[in-house]
Amino acid sequence: MENIRASAKKRHNAGVALLAVGITFAVIFGISAISCFGAAAMFAPSTLLGDAVATEGDAITQVFVAGGEAIGSFAMGAIRVSGWAFTAITALFGWMTAAGASRMRAGKKLNLYADMAEEFDYQKGLSLEMLADLTHQKKQKALKALRGYIHRGWLSAWLDEKDEKLYLTAEDYRAAQEARKAAEQAPRPEPQPEEAENTVPLNLEVARSFAQVLKKEKALMQDERAVEELDHMQKTTQAICDWLEAHPESLPKARRFAEYYIPTTLKLLHTYNDVQGQQGENAEAIRRDIAGILHTLNQAYDNLYDKLLSDVALDVSSEIAALQGMLANDGLTGEGML
Repeated sequence: MENIRASAKKRHNAGVALLAVGITFAVIFGISAISCFGAAAMFAPSTLLGDAVATEGDAITQVFVAGGEAIGSFAMGAIRVSGWAFTAITALFGWMTAAGASRMRAGKKLNLYADMAEEFDYQKGLSLEMLADLTHQKKQKALKALRGYIHRGWLSAWLDEKDEKLYLTAEDYRAAQEARKAAEQAPRPEPQPEEAENTVPLNLEVARSFAQVLKKEKALMQDERAVEELDHMQKTTQAICDWLEAHPESLPKARRFAEYYIPTTLKLLHTYNDVQGQQGENAEAIRRDIAGILHTLNQAYDNLYDKLLSDVALDVSSEIAALQGMLANDGLTGEGML
Protein backbone atom coordinates (compact mmCIF):
# COMPACT_ATOMS: atom_id res chain seq x y z
CA MET A 1 0.00 0.00 0.00
CA GLU A 2 2.86 2.38 0.72
CA ASN A 3 4.05 2.05 -2.88
CA ILE A 4 0.57 2.87 -4.14
CA ARG A 5 0.30 5.92 -1.89
CA ALA A 6 3.78 7.09 -2.90
CA SER A 7 2.82 6.75 -6.57
CA ALA A 8 -0.44 8.60 -5.90
CA LYS A 9 1.47 11.46 -4.28
CA LYS A 10 3.84 11.68 -7.25
CA ARG A 11 0.93 11.74 -9.69
CA HIS A 12 -0.81 14.44 -7.67
CA ASN A 13 2.29 16.65 -7.36
CA ALA A 14 3.12 16.25 -11.05
CA GLY A 15 -0.49 17.04 -11.94
CA VAL A 16 -0.49 20.21 -9.84
CA ALA A 17 2.75 21.39 -11.46
CA LEU A 18 1.55 20.66 -15.00
CA LEU A 19 -1.81 22.27 -14.30
CA ALA A 20 -0.26 25.47 -12.91
CA VAL A 21 2.28 25.83 -15.74
CA GLY A 22 -0.23 24.88 -18.43
CA ILE A 23 -2.93 27.32 -17.29
CA THR A 24 -0.46 30.19 -16.79
CA PHE A 25 1.23 29.97 -20.18
CA ALA A 26 -1.96 29.01 -22.03
CA VAL A 27 -3.50 32.27 -20.82
CA ILE A 28 -0.39 34.31 -21.73
CA PHE A 29 0.04 32.90 -25.23
CA GLY A 30 -3.71 32.80 -25.80
CA ILE A 31 -3.99 36.52 -25.12
CA SER A 32 -0.99 37.13 -27.38
CA ALA A 33 -2.61 35.16 -30.22
CA ILE A 34 -5.89 37.07 -29.86
CA SER A 35 -3.98 40.38 -29.87
CA CYS A 36 -2.11 39.48 -33.06
CA PHE A 37 -5.24 38.46 -34.95
CA GLY A 38 -7.05 41.52 -33.67
CA ALA A 39 -4.25 43.84 -34.82
CA ALA A 40 -4.11 42.18 -38.23
CA ALA A 41 -7.86 42.64 -38.65
CA MET A 42 -7.89 46.29 -37.55
CA PHE A 43 -4.99 47.63 -39.61
CA ALA A 44 -4.87 47.05 -43.36
CA PRO A 45 -1.95 48.22 -45.54
CA SER A 46 -4.14 50.72 -47.36
CA THR A 47 -4.87 52.56 -44.11
CA LEU A 48 -1.22 53.27 -43.40
CA LEU A 49 -0.87 56.15 -45.87
CA GLY A 50 -4.25 56.45 -47.50
CA ASP A 51 -5.29 56.32 -51.11
CA ALA A 52 -5.93 60.06 -51.18
CA VAL A 53 -2.27 60.91 -50.67
CA ALA A 54 -1.34 58.60 -53.53
CA THR A 55 -3.67 60.28 -55.99
CA GLU A 56 -2.65 63.85 -55.19
CA GLY A 57 1.16 63.45 -55.09
CA ASP A 58 3.81 63.19 -57.79
CA ALA A 59 5.74 60.10 -58.92
CA ILE A 60 7.99 60.15 -55.86
CA THR A 61 4.96 60.13 -53.64
CA GLN A 62 3.54 57.24 -55.63
CA VAL A 63 6.72 55.28 -55.08
CA PHE A 64 6.67 56.14 -51.37
CA VAL A 65 3.07 55.00 -51.02
CA ALA A 66 3.74 51.75 -52.88
CA GLY A 67 6.73 51.04 -50.66
CA GLY A 68 4.69 51.78 -47.55
CA GLU A 69 1.98 49.39 -48.66
CA ALA A 70 4.55 46.65 -49.26
CA ILE A 71 6.06 47.20 -45.83
CA GLY A 72 2.60 47.24 -44.27
CA SER A 73 1.62 43.98 -46.01
CA PHE A 74 4.81 42.36 -44.80
CA ALA A 75 4.17 43.58 -41.24
CA MET A 76 0.58 42.34 -41.23
CA GLY A 77 1.73 38.98 -42.57
CA ALA A 78 4.32 38.74 -39.82
CA ILE A 79 1.66 39.56 -37.23
CA ARG A 80 -0.65 36.85 -38.61
CA VAL A 81 2.18 34.29 -38.57
CA SER A 82 2.94 35.27 -34.97
CA GLY A 83 -0.73 34.81 -34.12
CA TRP A 84 -0.78 31.28 -35.52
CA ALA A 85 2.47 30.48 -33.71
CA PHE A 86 1.02 31.73 -30.41
CA THR A 87 -2.12 29.65 -31.11
CA ALA A 88 -0.03 26.49 -31.56
CA ILE A 89 1.88 27.21 -28.35
CA THR A 90 -1.42 27.84 -26.52
CA ALA A 91 -2.70 24.45 -27.71
CA LEU A 92 0.50 22.83 -26.39
CA PHE A 93 0.01 24.33 -22.95
CA GLY A 94 -3.68 23.40 -23.13
CA TRP A 95 -2.62 19.79 -23.60
CA MET A 96 -0.28 20.22 -20.61
CA THR A 97 -3.23 21.45 -18.53
CA ALA A 98 -5.31 18.42 -19.51
CA ALA A 99 -2.39 16.10 -18.69
CA GLY A 100 -2.07 17.72 -15.25
CA ALA A 101 -5.77 17.25 -14.51
CA SER A 102 -5.52 13.62 -15.64
CA ARG A 103 -2.61 12.95 -13.29
CA MET A 104 -4.45 14.53 -10.37
CA ARG A 105 -7.46 12.27 -11.02
CA ALA A 106 -5.14 9.27 -11.23
CA GLY A 107 -3.59 10.19 -7.88
CA LYS A 108 -7.03 10.36 -6.29
CA LYS A 109 -8.03 6.96 -7.67
CA LEU A 110 -4.76 5.36 -6.55
CA ASN A 111 -5.40 6.60 -3.02
CA LEU A 112 -8.87 5.02 -3.15
CA TYR A 113 -7.30 1.73 -4.27
CA ALA A 114 -4.89 1.91 -1.32
CA ASP A 115 -7.80 2.56 1.07
CA MET A 116 -9.63 -0.51 -0.20
CA ALA A 117 -6.49 -2.64 0.03
CA GLU A 118 -6.09 -1.66 3.69
CA GLU A 119 -9.71 -2.40 4.53
CA PHE A 120 -9.86 -5.84 2.90
CA ASP A 121 -7.72 -8.91 2.40
CA TYR A 122 -5.86 -7.72 -0.69
CA GLN A 123 -3.85 -10.94 -0.85
CA LYS A 124 -6.93 -12.65 -2.26
CA GLY A 125 -7.21 -9.94 -4.91
CA LEU A 126 -9.30 -6.80 -5.16
CA SER A 127 -12.52 -7.24 -7.09
CA LEU A 128 -12.69 -5.15 -10.25
CA GLU A 129 -16.39 -4.58 -9.58
CA MET A 130 -15.58 -3.14 -6.16
CA LEU A 131 -12.91 -0.85 -7.61
CA ALA A 132 -15.34 0.37 -10.27
CA ASP A 133 -18.03 1.08 -7.67
CA LEU A 134 -15.54 2.88 -5.45
CA THR A 135 -14.44 5.21 -8.25
CA HIS A 136 -17.96 5.66 -9.70
CA GLN A 137 -17.01 4.09 -13.02
CA LYS A 138 -18.33 1.35 -15.22
CA LYS A 139 -16.39 -1.90 -15.04
CA GLN A 140 -14.90 -1.62 -18.53
CA LYS A 141 -13.79 1.96 -17.96
CA ALA A 142 -12.19 1.02 -14.64
CA LEU A 143 -10.41 -1.91 -16.32
CA LYS A 144 -9.07 0.42 -19.05
CA ALA A 145 -7.81 2.86 -16.43
CA LEU A 146 -6.03 0.09 -14.49
CA ARG A 147 -4.34 -1.14 -17.66
CA GLY A 148 -3.12 2.38 -18.34
CA TYR A 149 -1.77 2.86 -14.81
CA ILE A 150 0.09 -0.45 -14.93
CA HIS A 151 1.46 0.21 -18.44
CA ARG A 152 2.77 3.66 -17.43
CA GLY A 153 4.34 2.28 -14.26
CA TRP A 154 2.05 4.28 -11.98
CA LEU A 155 0.67 1.14 -10.33
CA SER A 156 2.71 -1.93 -9.51
CA ALA A 157 0.03 -4.61 -9.77
CA TRP A 158 -1.15 -7.62 -11.78
CA LEU A 159 -4.53 -7.92 -13.47
CA ASP A 160 -6.38 -11.22 -13.73
CA GLU A 161 -9.01 -10.30 -16.31
CA LYS A 162 -10.54 -13.77 -16.28
CA ASP A 163 -11.43 -13.61 -12.58
CA GLU A 164 -11.69 -9.80 -12.74
CA LYS A 165 -9.31 -9.20 -9.84
CA LEU A 166 -6.32 -6.97 -9.15
CA TYR A 167 -3.32 -8.37 -7.25
CA LEU A 168 -0.76 -6.08 -5.62
CA THR A 169 2.09 -8.60 -5.48
CA ALA A 170 3.46 -11.10 -7.98
CA GLU A 171 3.35 -13.83 -5.31
CA ASP A 172 -0.38 -13.37 -4.70
CA TYR A 173 -1.04 -13.33 -8.45
CA ARG A 174 0.91 -16.58 -9.01
CA ALA A 175 -0.78 -18.25 -6.05
CA ALA A 176 -4.21 -17.35 -7.43
CA GLN A 177 -3.28 -18.66 -10.89
CA GLU A 178 -2.02 -21.96 -9.43
CA ALA A 179 -5.12 -22.34 -7.26
CA ARG A 180 -7.41 -21.74 -10.21
CA LYS A 181 -5.45 -24.20 -12.37
CA ALA A 182 -5.65 -26.85 -9.66
CA ALA A 183 -9.38 -26.26 -9.25
CA GLU A 184 -9.94 -26.58 -12.99
CA GLN A 185 -8.01 -29.85 -13.14
CA ALA A 186 -9.77 -31.40 -10.14
CA PRO A 187 -12.64 -33.75 -11.11
CA ARG A 188 -16.06 -32.42 -10.26
CA PRO A 189 -19.35 -34.31 -10.11
CA GLU A 190 -22.08 -32.94 -12.33
CA PRO A 191 -24.63 -31.15 -10.14
CA GLN A 192 -28.33 -31.80 -10.58
CA PRO A 193 -30.18 -28.96 -12.34
CA GLU A 194 -32.15 -28.04 -9.22
CA GLU A 195 -28.99 -28.06 -7.11
CA ALA A 196 -26.73 -26.24 -9.55
CA GLU A 197 -27.49 -22.75 -8.24
CA ASN A 198 -26.80 -23.67 -4.61
CA THR A 199 -23.50 -25.40 -5.39
CA VAL A 200 -21.92 -22.28 -6.93
CA PRO A 201 -19.73 -20.58 -4.27
CA LEU A 202 -21.16 -17.31 -3.06
CA ASN A 203 -18.85 -14.32 -3.51
CA LEU A 204 -19.21 -12.03 -0.48
CA GLU A 205 -16.48 -9.56 -1.44
CA VAL A 206 -19.01 -7.06 -2.77
CA ALA A 207 -21.09 -7.46 0.39
CA ARG A 208 -18.04 -6.86 2.59
CA SER A 209 -17.18 -3.68 0.73
CA PHE A 210 -20.77 -2.44 0.58
CA ALA A 211 -20.74 -0.93 4.06
CA GLN A 212 -17.57 1.03 3.28
CA VAL A 213 -18.93 2.25 -0.05
CA LEU A 214 -22.13 3.34 1.70
CA LYS A 215 -20.04 5.47 4.02
CA LYS A 216 -18.46 7.27 1.06
CA GLU A 217 -21.81 7.68 -0.71
CA LYS A 218 -23.35 9.05 2.47
CA ALA A 219 -20.71 11.80 2.58
CA LEU A 220 -21.83 12.94 -0.89
CA MET A 221 -25.53 13.05 -0.04
CA GLN A 222 -27.16 16.42 0.62
CA ASP A 223 -30.65 15.14 1.48
CA GLU A 224 -30.91 14.62 5.27
CA ARG A 225 -33.56 11.94 4.95
CA ALA A 226 -31.43 9.99 2.46
CA VAL A 227 -28.41 10.30 4.78
CA GLU A 228 -30.44 8.78 7.65
CA GLU A 229 -31.57 5.92 5.42
CA LEU A 230 -27.99 5.22 4.32
CA ASP A 231 -26.76 5.31 7.91
CA HIS A 232 -29.36 2.69 8.85
CA MET A 233 -28.51 0.62 5.76
CA GLN A 234 -24.80 0.72 6.58
CA LYS A 235 -25.38 -0.62 10.11
CA THR A 236 -27.74 -3.37 8.91
CA THR A 237 -25.38 -4.42 6.12
CA GLN A 238 -22.45 -4.63 8.52
CA ALA A 239 -24.52 -6.79 10.87
CA ILE A 240 -25.51 -9.11 7.99
CA CYS A 241 -21.90 -9.45 6.82
CA ASP A 242 -20.69 -10.17 10.35
CA TRP A 243 -23.34 -12.86 10.74
CA LEU A 244 -22.56 -14.49 7.39
CA GLU A 245 -18.84 -14.59 8.13
CA ALA A 246 -19.50 -16.21 11.51
CA HIS A 247 -22.22 -18.57 10.20
CA PRO A 248 -21.32 -19.77 6.66
CA GLU A 249 -24.27 -22.16 6.71
CA SER A 250 -26.53 -19.10 6.25
CA LEU A 251 -24.85 -18.05 3.00
CA PRO A 252 -27.46 -19.61 0.65
CA LYS A 253 -30.13 -17.35 2.16
CA ALA A 254 -28.07 -14.25 1.31
CA ARG A 255 -27.24 -15.13 -2.31
CA ARG A 256 -29.69 -12.69 -3.90
CA PHE A 257 -28.68 -10.03 -1.36
CA ALA A 258 -25.00 -10.26 -2.35
CA GLU A 259 -25.37 -10.82 -6.07
CA TYR A 260 -28.31 -8.57 -6.98
CA TYR A 261 -29.62 -6.23 -4.28
CA ILE A 262 -26.23 -4.76 -3.31
CA PRO A 263 -25.00 -4.04 -6.89
CA THR A 264 -28.40 -2.60 -7.81
CA THR A 265 -28.42 -0.38 -4.72
CA LEU A 266 -24.95 0.88 -5.59
CA LYS A 267 -26.01 1.78 -9.12
CA LEU A 268 -28.99 3.71 -7.79
CA LEU A 269 -26.81 5.62 -5.33
CA HIS A 270 -24.27 6.49 -8.03
CA THR A 271 -27.10 7.76 -10.24
CA TYR A 272 -28.51 9.84 -7.35
CA ASN A 273 -25.17 11.52 -6.68
CA ASP A 274 -24.54 12.08 -10.40
CA VAL A 275 -27.77 14.10 -10.77
CA GLN A 276 -27.65 15.67 -7.31
CA GLY A 277 -26.51 19.07 -8.59
CA GLN A 278 -28.61 19.02 -11.76
CA GLN A 279 -31.73 21.10 -12.33
CA GLY A 280 -34.96 20.17 -14.08
CA GLU A 281 -38.00 17.97 -13.65
CA ASN A 282 -36.26 14.76 -14.75
CA ALA A 283 -33.39 15.20 -12.29
CA GLU A 284 -35.86 15.97 -9.48
CA ALA A 285 -37.93 12.88 -10.35
CA ILE A 286 -34.82 10.67 -10.31
CA ARG A 287 -33.75 11.96 -6.89
CA ARG A 288 -37.27 11.58 -5.48
CA ASP A 289 -37.71 8.01 -6.75
CA ILE A 290 -34.32 6.84 -5.51
CA ALA A 291 -34.74 8.49 -2.09
CA GLY A 292 -38.11 6.75 -1.81
CA ILE A 293 -36.77 3.27 -2.62
CA LEU A 294 -34.06 3.56 0.06
CA HIS A 295 -36.66 3.15 2.81
CA THR A 296 -38.07 0.07 1.10
CA LEU A 297 -34.57 -1.39 0.74
CA ASN A 298 -33.91 -0.81 4.43
CA GLN A 299 -37.05 -2.75 5.32
CA ALA A 300 -35.90 -5.59 3.06
CA TYR A 301 -32.42 -5.65 4.62
CA ASP A 302 -33.93 -5.68 8.13
CA ASN A 303 -36.20 -8.57 7.17
CA LEU A 304 -33.24 -10.49 5.71
CA TYR A 305 -31.30 -10.05 8.94
CA ASP A 306 -34.27 -11.31 10.96
CA LYS A 307 -34.61 -14.26 8.58
CA LEU A 308 -30.94 -15.17 9.08
CA LEU A 309 -31.51 -15.21 12.83
CA SER A 310 -34.75 -17.18 12.61
CA ASP A 311 -33.10 -20.62 12.46
CA VAL A 312 -30.95 -19.84 15.47
CA ALA A 313 -33.99 -18.52 17.34
CA LEU A 314 -35.83 -21.76 16.57
CA ASP A 315 -32.90 -23.87 17.77
CA VAL A 316 -32.60 -21.80 20.94
CA SER A 317 -36.32 -22.16 21.65
CA SER A 318 -36.11 -25.94 21.19
CA GLU A 319 -33.08 -26.22 23.46
CA ILE A 320 -34.71 -24.08 26.14
CA ALA A 321 -37.89 -26.16 25.99
CA ALA A 322 -35.87 -29.38 26.29
CA LEU A 323 -33.83 -27.92 29.16
CA GLN A 324 -36.93 -26.80 31.00
CA GLY A 325 -38.41 -30.29 30.59
CA MET A 326 -35.30 -31.97 32.00
CA LEU A 327 -35.13 -29.54 34.91
CA ALA A 328 -38.77 -30.23 35.69
CA ASN A 329 -38.27 -34.01 35.50
CA ASP A 330 -35.32 -33.75 37.87
CA GLY A 331 -37.33 -31.62 40.28
CA LEU A 332 -35.05 -28.63 39.92
CA THR A 333 -37.65 -26.04 38.95
CA GLY A 334 -41.02 -24.88 40.25
CA GLU A 335 -42.71 -26.96 42.92
CA GLY A 336 -40.15 -29.73 42.66
CA MET A 337 -37.60 -27.53 44.42
CA LEU A 338 -39.79 -27.15 47.56
